[in-house]
Amino acid sequence: MECSSTSILTDDDFVHNGVTYDITYIDNTPSTGAVSMQLNKDIPSGFASFTLEVDSSSIGSPTFSGKEMIWNNTGLSWSAGDSVSLSLVAPAQPLSVDATPPCGSSVPGTSMQPTYSLALEPAPAAETETEYRWVTDSTEGNWLGSQLIGTSGRSSEKPRDAQFAQWRNAYAGFRGFEFRLKDTHSVTAQCFWTFTEDPASPQSPPGTGGTGTGGGGDVSTPTTTPPVLSSDATLDSLEIRGASLDFDPGTDAYTVNVYGVTVLTLTPAASDTGAVITVHGETVESGTPYTVTLENDGGTSIEIAVTAEDGTTRTYNLTVMSCPGEEREILSMFHDSTQGDMWEESGGWNTENVLDDWHGVETDANGRVTALSLPGNRLSGEAPEALRCFGGLEELRELDLSGNPDLQGELPRGLSELDSFGVLDIRCTEITVSGETEEWARSLGEGFRRGCDTQPDGTASGGGCAVGASSERAGTSALLVAILMLLALSRELRVRSY
Repeated sequence: MECSSTSILTDDDFVHNGVTYDITYIDNTPSTGAVSMQLNKDIPSGFASFTLEVDSSSIGSPTFSGKEMIWNNTGLSWSAGDSVSLSLVAPAQPLSVDATPPCGSSVPGTSMQPTYSLALEPAPAAETETEYRWVTDSTEGNWLGSQLIGTSGRSSEKPRDAQFAQWRNAYAGFRGFEFRLKDTHSVTAQCFWTFTEDPASPQSPPGTGGTGTGGGGDVSTPTTTPPVLSSDATLDSLEIRGASLDFDPGTDAYTVNVYGVTVLTLTPAASDTGAVITVHGETVESGTPYTVTLENDGGTSIEIAVTAEDGTTRTYNLTVMSCPGEEREILSMFHDSTQGDMWEESGGWNTENVLDDWHGVETDANGRVTALSLPGNRLSGEAPEALRCFGGLEELRELDLSGNPDLQGELPRGLSELDSFGVLDIRCTEITVSGETEEWARSLGEGFRRGCDTQPDGTASGGGCAVGASSERAGTSALLVAILMLLALSRELRVRSY
């Protein structure tokens, strides 16, 4: 039996999440005790937590289909002519939106620009991340990072860079935004508006009353610009505490060394204020420090993604190489990487002796390494691995690795970070330099020596690789061979004399 309709309901509409719903009728079936309520719109799933209050009784857990909500087995029985007080009660929403203009209000679709902040009840014990997406009559956008809700229970106010007209031109049927907690997707909130003007229609300037002759001649009218949601997905800067990084927004891959640390602090900042930054999938507010725990051995890969307002994404890859913090450990690492057990001379190395007692090592009065000279000492291995941590020898001025032809690979850039460095001798090795590292090496002038028998500018002029200790050994070997040949010839002459 139909107990009411819009003609006799005293309050037949309500607003929820910015959407206005009309109650078209309420019905009670005495035989089953069921109460049904029909609305003018399809009912969203969130209404499943609504309760129906009848006089002093509260009835929850409705079922719903399409536009109808049904509460079964209520025990209620009404007769024609009864006057019943009913209230549809929405649960307290932990996440809410405070917007300008207010959610659910009517706004023009022209130059107004929405702003909003989020509130969470009860307030979280720690900062809580949120996400948002735009919503139209028929579709939704991708979820993107939004504000952080602080321990006060509120976020800062955030303006959207585009005006309403731009949003509506970009997404036909644009209604507003939906929000949710990043880690609890069931906690959501919406902010929708009703638009009173066509965003594509020309708009009259204030006070002109449109076009025509009555106002003093033709008046041109501006048209709205198609939305320009930023596609800028670049980082403006990337700072790393305790490491030198020459950052370029157009370069996507970097490798840096850090010394004696297990936790790295980096600070990424987006070029566009509307872009969202994530590190390993975790949203990071632009310009805010973020810490990463480094791997114990080798390198740690860090992925930094920037998502623009239009969904464009760019990923920066940072490889952080962990180096020892002590000079003794850096030299021991070099020894092991260059087959130190096969060196011609390795006196003192990897012992508890002071570093100045290690063969080829010179130190200053404070025990800091100032020079390493190991020419012709049968070193072998890959230079990138052997030398990658030499940026930690902060007082190093000279490095002589000449006459070790089994040393090979590209010279790492760590040496170029040393302020006092002045002499690099890689003659008669297979170590190469290129790019910015070569520019730095050439800036050393006569202190840069490569090839064999180098000229002052560091270029090779030909000649052999007998340099340093290796030339002494070569001379000694030649003299010994000559003596043995003379002894053999003398013996042969004595035999023939008999």
